[in-house]
Formats: sequence, structure tokens, C-alpha cells
Amino acid sequence: MVNEGSSVELSGAGSSDEEGDPMTFAWDLDDDGSFESPGVAVTFSRVDGPADHTVTLRVCDPYSCAEDSTTVRVNNVAPTVTLVPGAATNFSGQIHQITATFTDPGLIDTHTTTINWDDGAGDESVTVTQGTGSGSLSGSHQYLAARIYNIIVTVTDNDDDSGSAQQVKTVIRLPVFIDIKPGSDRNSINPSSKGVFPVGVFSGTYADVVFDASTIVGSSLVFEETGIAHGDSHVEDLDGTGSLDSVSHYRTQATSLTDSSVEGCLTGATGGGIEFAGCDSVRLVPPGHSTAGGRGGPPPGTVGGRAHGTPE
Repeated sequence: MVNEGSSVELSGAGSSDEEGDPMTFAWDLDDDGSFESPGVAVTFSRVDGPADHTVTLRVCDPYSCAEDSTTVRVNNVAPTVTLVPGAATNFSGQIHQITATFTDPGLIDTHTTTINWDDGAGDESVTVTQGTGSGSLSGSHQYLAARIYNIIVTVTDNDDDSGSAQQVKTVIRLPVFIDIKPGSDRNSINPSSKGVFPVGVFSGTYADVVFDASTIVGSSLVFEETGIAHGDSHVEDLDGTGSLDSVSHYRTQATSLTDSSVEGCLTGATGGGIEFAGCDSVRLVPPGHSTAGGRGGPPPGTVGGRAHGTPE
């Protein structure tokens, strides 16, 4: 027994002649009736399995010949898959690229490939660039939900044996710019106030992802552990760039802000499934102090807050 692409030594050293006459050895390794390989021992190999091959040894002394046959089983070997290292982290909405190569000792095998992106969609078939005993493939996928994914690339040969490789991908919320109390430079909040305050989210391109704040789902918004105070957010152009941004309101006493808080953070999702997060500075003021701020907003092309998250 031998694996495809490997070799095994066949030996006739156990042969003997009763009269002690000298012997010659020849092998028929391809079962064609021709004893083309001389020698007591020979090396046998095949580039494709599974298959059974009949091998015959002919031993002759000066007066006669004798033959003996055996069957050598050649096993198929599954491909070996290697993933090209890629980014371990992506933001929601970004396109993840994956590239892999594979080898197969079955030099005449052909192959098919699937990628399971671990998002519930099942296996995706991708095109193979086929070589002789090797090949490559690539695929791309947009992730939306922020979580950890276990991507599996599987290569299957035409004998239905397969090899796989895995890559762990962490998807985090897309960092976007927000502005607490748009137009207020100080973002002053009285934690004992029974009122509400606004938070703006800006449309733009973040980490190569086009983000449309006007499509934010109001019920997805959470600011410091509290949901939106009114039924939905509304849209307006907060920064004078001509694109529609989002404004939503939150009840001050329902948030988790404390006297020591220096920033507030918002999370949410768009109707297209992009999950995002953003933070802005806050200034907590004691009761009786004014929380008003000058109106004016950030200059065109800028925002009042900062993005939450750091690309890796």
C-alpha cells in the first residue's frame, strides 16, 4: 500500500533457487506483460489514487523462469490547504478578502472549492485556478453583524477527498462621528435634568464604507444604556455638507452618565445592517448651572465628536 505521489520499495530478495543457480530479476510494474524493470528491488509509485495495481516479478535461472504477482493499493490523498494571512479584524460593512493555495500529490486530480463565511448562508462555491498538483483561490464577503466568525475554506478533489483551513475573523462596529448636543461646543449635561438632549450622527465614508446616517433604525439606537426617547430619529444636514445626518434624543436621567463621565457613546444599526458606534466628550454640570451652548456646529467637513474604534 502506498499513497499517491509517494513510493514504496518492492523486493524479490526472498526468492531462492533449489540448485543454487544464479538468478535474474525483472518486474512488470504496469501490468502490460512487459518486464521492463530489472533488479532484485524496485521503486513503485503512482500519481493518482485510489487504485489497485497488479505488479509481477519474474525470476529466472539459466534453465527456467518463475513468476509471482501481488496487488499494490494506491490511496488517494486529500489536498492540503494554506490560507494567505489577512486582516484579523474588519469593521461592519467592510469587504473581507480571503486568499488560499493548496497542494495535492495527485498530480492529475481536479478540484472544487467552497468557503463557509460562518454567517448562516452556508457554503459558497468559488472558482479554482488549477495547476498540476496545486492551485489557488480567492473570495470576498461583506460582514455586517459585529461578532467573531470562523471562516472555513474547503478544497475537494475529484475523488471526493477534501482538506480545509480555517481563519478567525473579528468584526467590530463601524466607528462613526457623533455630536452630543449638536452646535454646543461644551456638550454640558446636568445629570439630574428630567429633560432630553440630542445626539447627532454624521453621514460619510468611514474605513472605505459609505455610511448613510439617514437610514439609521431608531429602535437600534442605544446611548449610554438607554434607548431613544422618541419613536424615531429625524434627519437634517448638521454640518452643511449637503448630506442628511441623523438626530435622536435621549432622557438624561435614563442614561448611565455619572458626575465622573467625560464622554458618552452611541451604538446602532442602519436599515442595511451596518452596525456602528461613536463617542463624544461630555461636561457634566451640577444642578443650577446652565447647560446651554453656542449654536454653530462643526465646520464643514468636520464633526463634533470622535469615532469609536480603531482600525487594525
